[in-house]
This record gives sequence, C-alpha cells and structure tokens, in this order.
Amino acid sequence: MSGVQGTSGFSFVELLLSGGRAEQALSELDSLDEGIQSHLRAVALRAAALLKLGRREELAELAAATSHLSDEHHAILTYYDISFEVRKGRLAEALPRVSELAAGALSADLRADTWYLKGTCESGLGLYADAAHSFKQAMAHFECARKPAKLARSLIAVGVCEQQRMNFEMARLCYGRARDLSYEVGALSENAYASQNLGTCLLLLGRFRGATAEFENARAVATEIGRKNGIYSADLGLGLALLRSGRLALAEERIRAALRLATEAGDIRSRAIALEYLGEVRLGQAEFAKARNFFRKAARLGASISDPEVQFEAQYRWAEAELALGRPAKAQRLAEEAKERFTTMENLIEVATARRISAQAAMCERRWKDAREELRLSLETLQSLDERFEIERVRRLLDAAREKVPVADVRANERAAWGVSATSRSRKPVNSWLLDDAQLICGQSQTFLRFLDDVDRKARGSANVLIEGETGSGKELVARRLHSRSERSAGSFVPFNCGTTTPELFDAEVFGHLKGAFTGAANDRPGLARIAHQGTLFLDEIGEMSKETQARMLRLLDNGEVRPVGSDVIERTDLRVVAATHQDLESMIVEERFRHDLFYRLATIRLRVPPLRERIEDLDLLLRHFFAEARTSGVGNPIGISDHVLAKMSNYSWPGNIRELRNEAFRLAVAFDGQRITSWKPNGRRLASASPKSVDRDQMMALLAEAEGSVTVVSDRLGMTRPAVYRLLKKWEIPLDDFRRK
Repeated sequence: MSGVQGTSGFSFVELLLSGGRAEQALSELDSLDEGIQSHLRAVALRAAALLKLGRREELAELAAATSHLSDEHHAILTYYDISFEVRKGRLAEALPRVSELAAGALSADLRADTWYLKGTCESGLGLYADAAHSFKQAMAHFECARKPAKLARSLIAVGVCEQQRMNFEMARLCYGRARDLSYEVGALSENAYASQNLGTCLLLLGRFRGATAEFENARAVATEIGRKNGIYSADLGLGLALLRSGRLALAEERIRAALRLATEAGDIRSRAIALEYLGEVRLGQAEFAKARNFFRKAARLGASISDPEVQFEAQYRWAEAELALGRPAKAQRLAEEAKERFTTMENLIEVATARRISAQAAMCERRWKDAREELRLSLETLQSLDERFEIERVRRLLDAAREKVPVADVRANERAAWGVSATSRSRKPVNSWLLDDAQLICGQSQTFLRFLDDVDRKARGSANVLIEGETGSGKELVARRLHSRSERSAGSFVPFNCGTTTPELFDAEVFGHLKGAFTGAANDRPGLARIAHQGTLFLDEIGEMSKETQARMLRLLDNGEVRPVGSDVIERTDLRVVAATHQDLESMIVEERFRHDLFYRLATIRLRVPPLRERIEDLDLLLRHFFAEARTSGVGNPIGISDHVLAKMSNYSWPGNIRELRNEAFRLAVAFDGQRITSWKPNGRRLASASPKSVDRDQMMALLAEAEGSVTVVSDRLGMTRPAVYRLLKKWEIPLDDFRRK
C-alpha cells in the first residue's frame, strides 16, 4: 500500500526526502491521484526530490506540465531551477535570478527559502556583507514561521559571513546560539555544523579549551547521525586544537584518524589539510625534514584541485620547515610567494602569517631592520583582526628582533619563534628571555609584595614547591616566576595539567613511551619529565591526579627515575617539580583520595597565593593593566572609570579572582569603547571551580531558575562548557522549558 494517503501523506514524503531517499519519495508522489499531484505542496516535494537526484531535465518537464497553474507554482519551480545553477557553481548567473525572485510576491515559506538561497550565492561570490543581510532576512521569516532547524542553519550562515569579515566575536555569538537552538529542537545535523564552526572560531580567538569541547561535541553528533565527513572534519579541528595546546601526541592521533577517513571518502582537500597539520606536529617535535615533506605534499594536493588557500597555506608552512633546516633564502622565496597570493585574495590573516615567516628568514640572516618592519606590519594586521594565537607568536619574535637576540643556528631561531625546544618532543618550554615579570604579575599592595618576596626567596634551590590558591588567582604565573628566578631559568619550564588526561595517557605524557608501545605510538617520545631536565616541571591541578598515577610519581620525586612506557630501561632526569592545586589536599588525605607520602614530597615548600579580595588595593592597577591589554588587542579602549564604579568593584568578592577581573575588564572595554566607564554590575554569580562531579541536581535547578533557563548563563556561572551542562541536564532529565519565561 502506498505510504501517501492524499494530502495528509505529504509528511511521509518529507521524511523520505530528509532521510536521503529521493527515489522512493518520487515513487510515493507518482502513486497519488492525478488531482493531488498538481497540489502546490506535491509539486514542491517533487521538485525537491529531482534536485536531490540532479535531474534538471525532468524539472523542466514538470515546469512545462504545470505552466497553466498558479504564479506560486511557477515561483517554486523557478526557485528549484535556480538551485540547480547554484549546485553547479554558476553563482554569477544565479544571483540576478534569485534577486528578482526575492523581490516578487511570494508565500512566507518560499520567501524565507529564497532569501537563504540568495545569501548562498552572495557568500559564494565573496559578497559577505550582502550575504549576511540576506541570511538575516531568511532568519526573520524562519522565526515567524517557527522553523527552528532552518533558523539555526541561517544563524550558522550569518556566523560564516561574519567570520569571513573578521568579526570573530559576532560569529561566535551566532554559532553559539545556533548550537543551543539546534540542540533544544533535536536538529542534530545543524548542531554538529554549529559546534564545528564554533570550534573553528574559538581557535581563531585563541580559546583552545573551548574549541576542543566544541569539536568533541561535533564529532559525537556526527557519529550519532552517521555523517562521515562531519566525523573527520571534527577530528581535524580537534587535532588542531590539541596541537595549539601543545598536546602533540593526542593531536597526531586525531589528525591521522581524519586523514584515513578523508582518504576513504576521496576528499582531497581534507587530505591536504590533514597533511599540513601533521607537518605542524613534526615541527613541534623538531623533525624538520619530515615536516617539510608533509607540507610539500599538502601544497601539491592543494594545487591539484586548484585550491589556492590550501596550497599557499601549506607553502608558507613549508617555508617554516626550510627555515628550520637552515635554508633561509628558500624559506623567504616560498613565504613571499604565499604573501603575494594571499594579498591578491585579500586574506589578511594569511598575509600576516606569511609576513611573520619572511621576518624569521630575515632574522636568520641578521637583517634586523627588515625583520622588524615585517613583524610590525604583521602585528598591526593581527591586532586589528584579534587573531590571538598568532599575535603571541609575532610579539615574541618582535621582542627578539628588537633585542637582536643572538641565534647560533636555525634551530635556535625556530625555538625562539615557536617556543619549541630543539630537544622537545611534545611540549613548549618557556625561554627565560621571553619572560617579563612586569607583564606576568603586577601588584603593589603590602599583602602581595610580601608574597612576591616570599616567592623570590623560595625560588632559589631545587626543593619541590606546592602552590595553593583559589581558581583564577594566578598559580601558573607564580610557578613561572619561581622558574625564572631560580638557577634553572636557562632550562625549560614545562607545564602539564593533571586533570586533562587519563592515568594511562599520563604515563605516556610525563614518562614518555617507545614506538609501538600502544596503539597510536608511531614514534619514540621522551616524556615531559625528560624534556624538563635541568628545568622545571609544573603539574597543575595536582589534586585531580588518580591514585594509580600518584603512586607512579613517587619514584620520580624520590630519585628522578623515569621508565618510558614499553621500555625496561630506567632513565634519570634532573628537574624541579612545582605543583599547584585549588583543593584542600590535607582533607583529601584524610578521605584517602590523596597519598600522604606524595603530599610530603611535593610540599617541601608551600606557597599560598592570596585571592583578589585579600589584595583589593591592587584592583585599580590590575584594571589599568587589563585595559591596556584590551587596547593593544583591539578589543576596546575606555578612557577612564568613575569612582563609584571602582568602589562597587572593590566591594565585590571576586570568586573568580584575577581571571574573573580580566574578563570583566575586557567586557567593559567593549561596552565603553572610547567612553568613560560609568556603570557596572557583576556578570552573574560564578561558582568557583565547579565540575560535573561537584554540581548536584538541586543546585543545577536553582541556577536554571535564576538564569531563566539560559544554558549560556549557567555554564558561565559554573565555569563549565555548554556541552557539559547539557549532558547533566540529559542525565537528570531536567526540561529547560520549565524554567523559561513564557
């Protein structure tokens, strides 16, 4: 029996189309009575099926057969005919036709779809401002028609346009709203796209942890709906986020997984991108010849598909590898070619990056003036775009060029440029000449000055140090100061967060591993403990370490012994361990969650970082410091702050400490750009150091009631990612609609 029973069965045909079963949808439509087949909705569904199957001739036949029907029939068939042109890439021909159609008298549904199609044409032609306007018109109609999935898709499209226009914060807001909306209505495909795009945007903003969470969500959703290209796209993004965070082994694992899937799918562009990212991994591991080979292959793949963006981005990465191999002249030529091409394409971020590499080549040849000029131009461009990851690279290089830091060989220059040690295999140590204590820590209160004196006195020697303090109080900055003021300052400062890995991966990360020791161990890795030889190993969030891992740390702390995973050989390293925690370890010892013998080995010296409320006299100085940072970053430039705002801020408890103050300063810099700050209220009540384990159902419901069901507000106050909040809501079966204002 046919699945369509009159007009009431159109929903069944729509389900077939949404499931990719266009042939069956056509069969169901053919089974209709002849009178129903000319129904407007039947004609629209048949045209949609023909579009999916690529049968334009049959669409023309359908248009001829229905030419005697209403103008609305004609408009729908014109829409699908234009869609064929767009699918074939004939955007210039399609744009005037779709513009004319959008200006006509259309039904509400068709008007929304037409505006979206018009935005697609404009976006493909690089007319991003016009495209954003068209997509917003579509949004307005989809919202009125209560079509949340299409509304989410339009939000993503607006975000893409804003990102192309370098409005990253606006893009972030669009993607975030699209992700939340699509999750709430179960539009999984749109949810995956939104998370993927949001992850990319957060990468550009230098927010690697948030990017990682979004790519993980995108991958999970793409896996659930069986969208293979979504899986490997998310793996590529996740690999890049891990790479930017310095977690090279995990990054390589994700990138290789993406490369396998993209190769199986015949996706040459994604293959090229994966090869480029693998080249970056090899750069981070100081394997420069292998990096060059990956970049060269990626550039050639990009050229084979006539994709200049992929080709020339891989080419300037290739230039970085040539630079590291001692070939500055060749590196200069490759970088200049990429810079010229990206200038033609008006891709400012890539132009700035190519300038940075050209400057590195000049530094190798001691052409300091040329290097400084290229870096100055690069930094100006990046600051105007707020591309934070690359900004930090260029700033470090510019400091080196101004000071004419001697570079004994090209590898040393690469270390200065990327912050990667020649002996490092998986982490970015901090070179002491890059440290500027005035930028890292600032304060003038007696409480804070006494604390700094204590830090400087205890920096001498090699005794292990335990730093205790609330979330956001600056524990890692204190650890860096300890390193820079110690006899080990010429060595590496190697940070590691104990709360971001499993016990098994902890061994591989800290102690190293041999090739083939476990799945994905493609090469030998020395481990962080050996990278920190004659330097400092900083273990953040030490209280998150598992009991099994705690036991394995004892031998390292006792006599510096390290046994890599898969090896029977005991090796030694000479390092100082500095650990940090916001938890009460002594209470954890009583509860048998932390080993007392490990505690006493770590806490040879103990330092307690004062929270901001205990050094509130530093508020004014810290605000000026953060406003200067906001101005330099192009976020905003307030011209003063009123006394009553300062008084109000001084009376606030600052549960998030310095980190919360910095966020508030940047928020004010945006809101009062070019103005005097005359009003302020805390951006919500934040619960310090919340984790999924520390939040109960009642607390979550209370926060939702206070935030009127806004997951964004709740996640901000808990200090969690939105996906983590959504997982808790699903676990506890808490309906968001119950908390939203009707």
